[in-house]
Amino acid sequence: MNKYYLGLGSNLSNRRLNLNQAIKKLKENNLITILKYSSCYETKALLPDYPDLTTIKNWNLPFLNMAIEISSELSALELFYKIKTIEKEMGRMDSAPRWSPRLIDIDILWGDKETHLTSPNLDIPHREYLKRAFVLDSLRELKPVLFLQDSRLLIQHQPAWMGILNLTPDSFSDGGANFKIKEVQKFLDINKNHMNILDIGAQSTRPQAKLISAQEEWLRLQDTVLFLKDQIADDYTFPQISVDTFYGEVIERVAQNIKVDIINDVSGLQCPQLREYLKTYEGKYVLMHSLGVPPSTQNVLDQTISVFDQLRNWFTDKINELLKLGLNEDQIIVDPGIGFGKSQQQNIQILSNIQELQSLGFLIMVGHSRKSFMKTFSNEIAQSRDFESIGISMLLAQKGVDILRVHNPANHHKVWRGYSEVKF
Repeated sequence: MNKYYLGLGSNLSNRRLNLNQAIKKLKENNLITILKYSSCYETKALLPDYPDLTTIKNWNLPFLNMAIEISSELSALELFYKIKTIEKEMGRMDSAPRWSPRLIDIDILWGDKETHLTSPNLDIPHREYLKRAFVLDSLRELKPVLFLQDSRLLIQHQPAWMGILNLTPDSFSDGGANFKIKEVQKFLDINKNHMNILDIGAQSTRPQAKLISAQEEWLRLQDTVLFLKDQIADDYTFPQISVDTFYGEVIERVAQNIKVDIINDVSGLQCPQLREYLKTYEGKYVLMHSLGVPPSTQNVLDQTISVFDQLRNWFTDKINELLKLGLNEDQIIVDPGIGFGKSQQQNIQILSNIQELQSLGFLIMVGHSRKSFMKTFSNEIAQSRDFESIGISMLLAQKGVDILRVHNPANHHKVWRGYSEVKF
């Protein structure tokens, strides 16, 4: 079997519907097996330098892009012709000018065996993939070991936006705000098209919070999980699902209903049952640095020693544990744990120099949104710290952070579009 990575894009009509239709057509072919999907990234269209400004205006429609990993007995050229047939069936015109808007665009980006192929119709790897951030940002989700560093090298690199959906009555920022399904629907209506990952959690980890049992946590999650089960059905473009928990029992209950793409563990691998679950788990796992849950201002990293030396040593030990459990390097995401076991000064130092963690070689996630370290420069209450959060997000994106966990991904993405348009 050959393994291939395909890039899919659409900037006409219902873009998500087009991507879903293309994936379904690929799945219908018994010679193709789809293994993984990336999330969707909205990016501006690539435009030629035409003198006709009307043409440019009509063509300047944002793309929705994603990547998929497949296995197939087909050769690269055989797969290429299958793809062209699908594009034609969906209404793509071969005679359409280059760069013009399109219902669907499917490219073979890379192959694990046919890694260097040059022909009149097809080049592997794709001749432009190292120049296009929207391609590499999608590929880094599927195979970080191969594509992560290339993704970060591009100035247009876009982080994956992880939207926070708190299902707690006492969260520091928005406790109780999303406790009912109608509020969950409202959150999705606002943010679905602007986030890559939906992070659901029902355990408050604010300082001095009282931890609840796995059973109570599941009861808080249950209605939302069942609601999402209907939302996700047959939608390959729905944001990936992350579960913010440190209980293995909770993950098992969620996974019985929906696919868990990411486990977001703020405890730093403390639950024995979760360790056992990870032995057969195929999704991604967020390893967040923590000195205890809930965090305490009295229990912080040594302030006389380099904060990054301490983080690297801690991550190295924990990553070795994960690898022994059976996870591979592509499954691991590291999170420095802003607000967990750090002084205010250490939090800011980590954010200011986050690129120091790139030497670990893993996807990096940061959750800084609305957190209390901002009190050092802002008098706003937690719910009103979105402007500060967005400002920090732009800095972290520029420094190559791969995933940003935020409360309002729609606003972050809007600011990102303006920031990237002017900056690039």
